[in-house]
Amino acid sequence: MHEKDGAMARLMSFAEDKGFYIILMLCVVAIGISGYVLFFAPTGEQSDFGLQPGAEPGVPAAAAEKPERVPVIPDVRVELEPEPEEVPVIPPKPVEAPASAPAEVQTWLFHRDPSRLMPVSGPIIRGYSMDTLVYDVTMGDWRTHDGIDIACTVGDEVRAPADGTVIRAGTDDLLGGLVEIDHGDGLTTLLCGLSADGLAQEGQKVTAGQTVGRAGGTMKTESLLEPHVHLSARRDGVSVDPESLNLK
Repeated sequence: MHEKDGAMARLMSFAEDKGFYIILMLCVVAIGISGYVLFFAPTGEQSDFGLQPGAEPGVPAAAAEKPERVPVIPDVRVELEPEPEEVPVIPPKPVEAPASAPAEVQTWLFHRDPSRLMPVSGPIIRGYSMDTLVYDVTMGDWRTHDGIDIACTVGDEVRAPADGTVIRAGTDDLLGGLVEIDHGDGLTTLLCGLSADGLAQEGQKVTAGQTVGRAGGTMKTESLLEPHVHLSARRDGVSVDPESLNLK
C-alpha cells in the first residue's frame, strides 16, 4: 500500500515538474495537424477556410472554377450577287461629209442619194399631180401637172439634178428654153422655162450640180405664175414624181 502511494506521489511530482513541456508539445502537434488539413487535403473536401482565390463560401472549388457556357452562334454565310461589270460607253463617231464634195453641192444634196439635187434653191410653188386635176391659172382650165414648179429669180443658175448626158437642148414655143438629161437606168429629167442663152449642148456629159442653163421665165403655159423652173422626170418613159427622187 505504501509502495503504491509512493509511486503515485512520484508521478504527480513528475507531472508538476514536466507539465509545461507536455502541454507545449501537444500544442505543436495540434498546429501541425491543422496545417496539413488546410494545405494538403483534397480540393473537393476543403472547408470554407480552404477556398481557392475567387471562390465563394459554401461552393465547392471545382464548381467555382467551372467557366460559364458560351452559346455557339452558327456560321451563316450570305452569298452576294457579283456586281455587274461596267461596260465602257464608246461614243459614236461623227459622220463627216466627203472632203472632195464642193460646199455648194453639199447644200443641195439629196436625202438618200448625194448625187441628185434640186436644179434651183427656191420653194416648190406647185407640185406633181397626174392622178388629180388641178386648176391652171394661165390656161384657165383643169388639167394634170407632170412635174414640179420651183420658184427662183430670172437669171439664177440652173443645175443638173444628177450625173448624165444631155440628150436635148434648145427652145420650145410653149415650154421655152429646155434641157433634157439622160441619167441612166431608164431615168430622164426635163428642165423647162430656161433662157435660150447659155444652154448646155446636146451630147455633153454633166455632173450633179453642174450649171446647164439659167432661169428665164419663158414657159408660156405657166406664164401667170411667178418666175420658176419646171422640172419633170420619167422612168422608162413613164412620168414619175420628181420629189420621189429625194431631191433637195
